[in-house]
Amino acid sequence: KQWYQRRVAITAGITMTFDDEDLPGGPYTITVKKPVGADACSMKPNKDGSLVTPEGDNLSFIIDLSQAGPGNLTGIVKTPSGKTLPLDIEVDKDTGLANIKFKPTEKGIHIVNLLFNGHPIPGCPFELDIKGPANVTMNGGKPKDGSGSVCLDLDDRSLVVVPNLVNVKVTRGQDVKIPIDLTFSGNGEIEVTCIQDSTLEHVPCKLIDTPNGKEVQVSPKEPGWYTIHLKFNGENLPGSPYKFEVKEPTGADAVKIKRGPKSPLKDGEDITLIIDVSKAGEGQLLGTCKGPDSSNVPVKTKTLDNGDIEVSFKPKGDGDHTLDLTFNNKSIPGCPAIINVRHVTPDSMGLVLDLAPWEVDAGAKGAKGVRHPSFDDVTVQLNQTMKIPIDLSAAGPGNIEVSCIQEKTKTPCPVTVVPTKQGAVEIAVKPLETGPHLLHITFNGVDLPKSPFRFMVEPPSGANAVTLKKSAQAVKVVKDGVQFAIDCSRAGPGVLTAACTGPDGQLVPCECKKSGSDQLITIKPTKPGLHSLEVMWDGQQIPGSPIEIMINMVDGRIIYELCDVLLMLMGAFTVRTPDLSNIQLEINQFIRIPIDCRLAGPGKLQVTCKNEDTGTSIDCDMKKTGDMYEITIKPTDPGRHALNIMWDGKHIPGSPAFFTVKGPAPARLCYILSGADHIKCSKGAISFRCTTKEAGKGELTALGVDPFGKQFECEITEEPDLTYAVAFKPEVPGVHNVDVKYNGLSINGSPALIDIKSLPQGDEGGISLELISCRDTTSSGSGTDTQVQQKATITLPIPKKDHSGLSVSCKGPDGTDINCELGGSTDAGINVLFEPSQGGKHTLTVMLNGKNYPGTPVDVEVQGL
Repeated sequence: KQWYQRRVAITAGITMTFDDEDLPGGPYTITVKKPVGADACSMKPNKDGSLVTPEGDNLSFIIDLSQAGPGNLTGIVKTPSGKTLPLDIEVDKDTGLANIKFKPTEKGIHIVNLLFNGHPIPGCPFELDIKGPANVTMNGGKPKDGSGSVCLDLDDRSLVVVPNLVNVKVTRGQDVKIPIDLTFSGNGEIEVTCIQDSTLEHVPCKLIDTPNGKEVQVSPKEPGWYTIHLKFNGENLPGSPYKFEVKEPTGADAVKIKRGPKSPLKDGEDITLIIDVSKAGEGQLLGTCKGPDSSNVPVKTKTLDNGDIEVSFKPKGDGDHTLDLTFNNKSIPGCPAIINVRHVTPDSMGLVLDLAPWEVDAGAKGAKGVRHPSFDDVTVQLNQTMKIPIDLSAAGPGNIEVSCIQEKTKTPCPVTVVPTKQGAVEIAVKPLETGPHLLHITFNGVDLPKSPFRFMVEPPSGANAVTLKKSAQAVKVVKDGVQFAIDCSRAGPGVLTAACTGPDGQLVPCECKKSGSDQLITIKPTKPGLHSLEVMWDGQQIPGSPIEIMINMVDGRIIYELCDVLLMLMGAFTVRTPDLSNIQLEINQFIRIPIDCRLAGPGKLQVTCKNEDTGTSIDCDMKKTGDMYEITIKPTDPGRHALNIMWDGKHIPGSPAFFTVKGPAPARLCYILSGADHIKCSKGAISFRCTTKEAGKGELTALGVDPFGKQFECEITEEPDLTYAVAFKPEVPGVHNVDVKYNGLSINGSPALIDIKSLPQGDEGGISLELISCRDTTSSGSGTDTQVQQKATITLPIPKKDHSGLSVSCKGPDGTDINCELGGSTDAGINVLFEPSQGGKHTLTVMLNGKNYPGTPVDVEVQGL
């Protein structure tokens, strides 16, 4: 106001900091000037302070134009029905006050807009809600006293969020990645340029779409200073241009993995990596490795003639091996690296790529956190299947999508994605044409870095060009055996050999003879079952080898079923189930089997189960979700059962499976009885009932634990019809845990959790209690299904005078925080309610006015979860 009264222009500087650092673009300059034109106009209140005055059928208001300078005041009124009303404007030239009137013709909201020299005056347009001649409500408009305030709004550039780019340190070889958050700025165009200061040459920059905006990726190649210009809709962002320096890496940062482990890995071979330490300076490279079972795996290092270091270790079976390489006690880039080791077929079966963990940014999420192999110089032959492991464990939740095409003809390739373990999938690609191919992989709709990946498909040669013929006469039953026709016309010079293994692991007689450009292989099985035929060309397996054949013999005749595994993409042999061997059940238990048919293609799943001892068929409940099935079987009689799982009439691997059902353990036939009729209170004690009627007479015991973990004995009284009463006398309120056992095993419904709400005041009755988890699990119950009661209550003997200032917390056996709260209170103490998720020792901490209450923390033993 003082500036306005002096009528001078004043310039001021504003500095804003966050965590003691100046905001980009600061300090900021503002200039305060005397308002002119429409900005100098204002509404003037009448004597009673109102801005609008009723005058008969008219409404009037005053506008002060005294400071506005030369110009014209105009206006318009729009009625609720959309009509336009004229304004009567009279200006007193001596005072500069304009008297404005109009006559409303409708009730409702009228919009008034006043302009000076074509510009709205402060507070316009505003609304008048007219309910009657003297009932007018005004919304908007500004009196003169409020016209001196200016509210700045963030422009689009100011709403673009970028990281603090001051003092950014970059090592040569690293990419600079700048996330740009456009959440608040809305749509707009980001422009980025990067220049190397010493040469003034442009550095390539990439703009990647992200869920919240963009990511700028700059890959400086040489050390020195660089300048990045960031613009939004053609204007520099605050603080732009930014500068950063690229320095030569030193020590561990300068060590590079020159060559990763080769793939596929033959049995008995070591995992070998080549490490370049030429630019690291003085120091020592050491390696440690953990096998799939977390045991230590010895790591050997060897200095080569060119100065590189060869690192090798012998894998401990299939699974993830974690390799950490350190230089002067600091992990080198990309380590620790997880190397997945698994048994793979020879080269002719296909190309199995390995993960390249050293190419992924540490801590990256989303598409940037997806680990994948390096696709540099990848070549696959036609007829080969390329298998690509993908690690999603660091990427967070999301979906992966894959497509592949021949780059020139745009022909799509068959692609399958199969989960291999938690947080990992395997992509299988089967090219149909030769030439360059593009593999497109996205995660949550965002391209993986460097996607699409390019690889080359070459014509088959050698073993890859040898195929099993698929015509009707190619596989047939001949005298004493089964004959296969093998096409070797495109393989060139070479020798075909074959070996067959029977279901007992013994070699089966096998003959090879030439027939034109084909080779005929005849196997002579002597037993029924699954046979495996291994076909080699010059020592390498042909595509689809080993060929699996199911042999049956009926009245001396051979009946074969060729298990076509050439592509491993369709049919019964791609249906996956858990290991169904060595399964044992009890009567009334059920078995639930997930079945994965996603690779099987069109077809129908059939499941049957039969008790081989009684000949009884067992119902199989089948639920389908997409191409995933869930089979539930509940046997009713003991005996050996056969489970047949077939796809389009063909057995899947492992079918038929056999399992044994035994009679239930006697303790499973004993039950705790629930309901108000079975729990009683008498003379300070409580009792509940259980039955052993179905199991017969046996040794019944019961042991209880009170809320403070103290054990107590229970009295057991036999009642008619093999029913028993279990009784105990509680000493404290809270949840009591009673474990009832029959011949040493817990019975159904045990342990019983009984919440003693309050203790009796005298010798007779008066216990308030609740049976929490005694379940009605009679013989019509749900077999092995169990319930878990999650809420527990104990009573702490804290005087009532201290209850008002108490707070409580709880930690579980593993140290995690457990939901916990204070409940009702009495003179005897206060209840604490908590929700254990597992058995074991739980620690309750009670605070009084912010300090530990004497005698706490208290350890509470939870059983039965």
